[in-house]
Amino acid sequence: MKKTFLLLLAMIGISLSPLVMPEITYAVTCNGVQTSIDYGCQKIAGSGAQASPIFSLLIVVINFLAIGVGIVVVGGIVWGAIQFISSNGNAQKTQQGVSYIVNSVIGLLLFIFMYALINFLIPGGLFN
Repeated sequence: MKKTFLLLLAMIGISLSPLVMPEITYAVTCNGVQTSIDYGCQKIAGSGAQASPIFSLLIVVINFLAIGVGIVVVGGIVWGAIQFISSNGNAQKTQQGVSYIVNSVIGLLLFIFMYALINFLIPGGLFN
């Protein structure tokens, strides 16, 4: 009975969704492609031409990931420091705190190397 009710509720929700959902409006046209997210159409360095929308979206995604990695690394270092400080001579907790800090720094270095590798592989560089 419960499954039937949930199925019926889902079918009603799906059938009424076109009435509730707004129409898709495009925010910007980037190099002839309409997009609903205005992430800024990047200009190609040295020319007035616009970059492709995929190129611009890639820059936005990588910058978003950079912010996320920064927050996670700072959180990992802070958490490791709290564990290290509150260990009270317990060798296991001290080692666990140090490993959090070391792993956070390793993660940051891996992200920096990935960032540099992407900039090297894309012809002309990605972050001009």
